[in-house]
Amino acid sequence: MLIRVRHLVSAATLACALGSEGAEYAGWTVGNVWNGYGTILRSTDSGVSWARQGIGQVADASLEGVFTVDPLTAWVVGDSNAGYATIYHTTDGGLTWDRKGSAAQVPNTSLLKVATFGDGNVWAVGTGAILHSGDGGASWANQIPTGYEGVTLQGVYTPDGVNVWATGGSKDGYATILKSSNGGLNWTRQSGGDVGLLGHVLGISAVDANTAWAIGATNGAMRWSVLGTTDGGVNWTEQNHGGLDGNNVYAVDASTVWAVSDDTVQRTTNGGASWNGSSLQCYTMGISAVDSQQAWAVSLGLHGAIYHTTDGGNNWVTLTQLGGETLPGLHTVSFSREAVPEPSGTALLVLGMATMWGRSRRRSRGCL
Repeated sequence: MLIRVRHLVSAATLACALGSEGAEYAGWTVGNVWNGYGTILRSTDSGVSWARQGIGQVADASLEGVFTVDPLTAWVVGDSNAGYATIYHTTDGGLTWDRKGSAAQVPNTSLLKVATFGDGNVWAVGTGAILHSGDGGASWANQIPTGYEGVTLQGVYTPDGVNVWATGGSKDGYATILKSSNGGLNWTRQSGGDVGLLGHVLGISAVDANTAWAIGATNGAMRWSVLGTTDGGVNWTEQNHGGLDGNNVYAVDASTVWAVSDDTVQRTTNGGASWNGSSLQCYTMGISAVDSQQAWAVSLGLHGAIYHTTDGGNNWVTLTQLGGETLPGLHTVSFSREAVPEPSGTALLVLGMATMWGRSRRRSRGCL
């Protein structure tokens, strides 16, 4: 059953609600160029308040992917600047963002997603790129297999630093799902089961080498599907579907999985046997969760939006402005599942600038 509930409340109301729940969580969201540089927003109080980061450090490039390692450590990737894709890393909660790679190591392309195992083993994907660093970003190698140089890869995940999935656009008529069982040295395309239903796969998440979920849509982006596997991707089975595009998926564990399509958030608590959903703004692109009840989503729609639920998606708090200004379009969000040791007692709302409409990646045809 689709639960169509959306509540708009103030940050103060949300602060009171979260204050009774105990643990606070830290995370980041990233998005379009805003006032001359890419957007990085950080929260340390489970999304009650957000502070912009990276002024004087982050390039004039839209930022597409973020992966939170722990409350102080994160990786961000995005569009090309100065002749090569942007990759940023912080280990101090975002006070400083260090650009990683160089034009000699990193191609002149947009990187759309990033995932790590620990802080030293990193993968990032884009068109013709599966970039890997095994030394914390000091050096990078492109692991793209032969024949996939023209494919746009938009999903990447590793549960253990050895098994890695990379997903993306159509090749030979159906979506690309690549898996490596040796840290990216070799890749095998997966096509069993219901993979052929999709023209692209934009999100992938796994809890171990065998259990994973992917989300994507037909080539016309008019029908999304969530696929699940329990045999390492030898076979993928459709678990849920709907209209428009499928954008991202996040597996908390083998039972709880959250997924976003263009205008809905879906959740299962029984490994995909059944799902429920709630309606959100068009072009909801990113999802992150810490358990079966608490999750965050972000939108790249006519304006940016950050959503937060603490009751499994029955109700969502929606933030579209900071300090009275409209948020820019946001691509992805990532929260640490490790609670913040000492929650901040001060809510800081950062003044936003005017939204800049980012160029389309793969907007669905029917989302207005």
